Amino acid sequence: MQISWLFASLLVPLFWGLTNVFDQILQRNYAKDELNLTLASALSRLPEALLLFLMFGFFLPSVPVLLLSFLHCMILTISIFFYCRALQHEEATRVIIFFQTIPVFVFVLSSLFLGEVLTLVQFLAFFTLLFAGFLSLYRGDISVGKFSPALRAVLIFSLLSAVNDVLLKYVLQFFPSGELMLPWSVLGGFLALIPLSFFSFVRKRFTAQNFSWFRSGWHVFLLSLVFGVGGFYFFFDAAHKGSISLTSVFIGIQPLFTSFFLFFAGRFFSDVPKENFRGRVLLFKVLAFVLSLIGLWLINR
Repeated sequence: MQISWLFASLLVPLFWGLTNVFDQILQRNYAKDELNLTLASALSRLPEALLLFLMFGFFLPSVPVLLLSFLHCMILTISIFFYCRALQHEEATRVIIFFQTIPVFVFVLSSLFLGEVLTLVQFLAFFTLLFAGFLSLYRGDISVGKFSPALRAVLIFSLLSAVNDVLLKYVLQFFPSGELMLPWSVLGGFLALIPLSFFSFVRKRFTAQNFSWFRSGWHVFLLSLVFGVGGFYFFFDAAHKGSISLTSVFIGIQPLFTSFFLFFAGRFFSDVPKENFRGRVLLFKVLAFVLSLIGLWLINR
C-alpha cells in the first residue's frame, strides 16, 4: 500500500487516539492495574509478530540490525512501564503534559546523531504542531506542581521514547520498507518481558487472578491491539519515508483526536469516560485544531 508521508503521519495519531479510548475503557471497567495491561500487551506481541510476518513477508536483516530491531520495541515496552509507574503516583492530566517533550527530544537527538535538518518552514510547522498539542491537553485543571517521583518517571518515559524514535529511523534505512521491520520490532516487545521479569513486583503479577479481567474485556483489548498495531504500521511507514522529527511531532496532536473520539463515543456508550467540551476547554480545543491545520499547511507548502 503506497500512501504519502503526510497522510501516514496523520493516521498515526488517529489510530493511537482510538487506542487511547479503548485503553481508558479497559482501565476503567476491566484491567484496573495499568501494569497488568502493559504485561498483557507484551504477551500479545508474539502472536502479533507471527501474523505480521504472514501479512508482509519475511525479511531477514543482518544480525546487528536484527538486534537493534528487537531493541526498538523492548525500549518501548520498558518506557511504558515508567509511564505506568507515574500513573500510580500522579493524575493522568498532570502526567500527560510531559508527553509533549518527546518531539523536542527527538528533534535534538535526530539533529545530533542522524544529521536531520529542517527548513525554516518545516521548523515553523514543527513548533506550530507542538503548540497545538499543548493546547489540546487543556482540561481546566492541569498543573505541573512540584517535581514529584511521578514526573521524574514520565520524563524518563519521554526520553526513552525519543531515543526509541531516533533508533527506529536509523534502523529503517536497512529495510526496504517500514512494514518489513514492523514484525521484528513487535517481537522485541515480547522479548522485553525478559528484563522486566527481574523485578519482583512484575513477576508477582503473572498469576491467573491478575489476568481474570481478560475473560470479560477481551473484545476491548483486541480492538486496542488492532488500532495500536495499525498506528505502528503507519508510524513505521512515515518514519521510513520522511523526517523523524516531523513524524514524531504529529503524535503531539493525538490528545485532540482522543478528545473528539471520547466526546462522540460518550453519547452512545455509558462506559466511555466523558469529555468536557465547554467554556475555555472548548476554546483551547478549537485553537489546537486551527493550529494543527496551519501546521499541516506549512508542511505541505
